[in-house]
Amino acid sequence: MWIKKVSNKTDQTIVFIEPHGLEHADIDKDEKIQFASSTNPQVITIKKIEEEINKKEKNKVRLEYFLLSATKYKDLEKMNINFPTKQELENKNILFIKDNSTWLKILFEKLGVV
Repeated sequence: MWIKKVSNKTDQTIVFIEPHGLEHADIDKDEKIQFASSTNPQVITIKKIEEEINKKEKNKVRLEYFLLSATKYKDLEKMNINFPTKQELENKNILFIKDNSTWLKILFEKLGVV
């Protein structure tokens, strides 16, 4: 998804949206989840790429990455001890498309479009 002139801070926002089942994923180690939200300096993330692009470009570019899980949150939660809350996962841009119909609204709110 490409959004032009979202805010005064950026000229354009490029959003990568990927359907990704999480039934067999290790939330703490999954490569795609790490790419979207890791704070580990050793891990390449979407925000590190954004930073590198903006060092070179005159116009500011915002990069975002969302995982759309086809697996229901309750199914993941019951399989794992000490599983993150749904809100914690949404903070990492993991949205659950089968849980409710608000995932699209959440996505656009996070992007500052609505």
